[in-house]
Amino acid sequence: MPGDIVEGASAGILGLQALEPPDRRLWLFDAFSGMPAPGEKDDAAAREIIGGYVGSEANTHRILGRLGVPQDRYQLIAGWLADTLPSFSKPPTPCCTSTPTSMTQ
Repeated sequence: MPGDIVEGASAGILGLQALEPPDRRLWLFDAFSGMPAPGEKDDAAAREIIGGYVGSEANTHRILGRLGVPQDRYQLIAGWLADTLPSFSKPPTPCCTSTPTSMTQ
């Protein structure tokens, strides 16, 4: 299946999928500021994790390096997806995405 992988929570394991086919890239969007405030459709559990699960750019690069993903095969974009994606003159053409809906708020 042609296209790139667009991921909105920096799950480095998707980096392995970026290796096949050889022209596929992995686009990682993460605010690196923890879980956002829940939206109106989120349940009570979402309120308990506000600000939790904070990653880092350095750790994401380290994980992808350990998985053997070359740096020229992925792009790490810091910021909320709704804020960063519109700034692309040519956004990625995804074959699949993994983006929690709360992250797009």
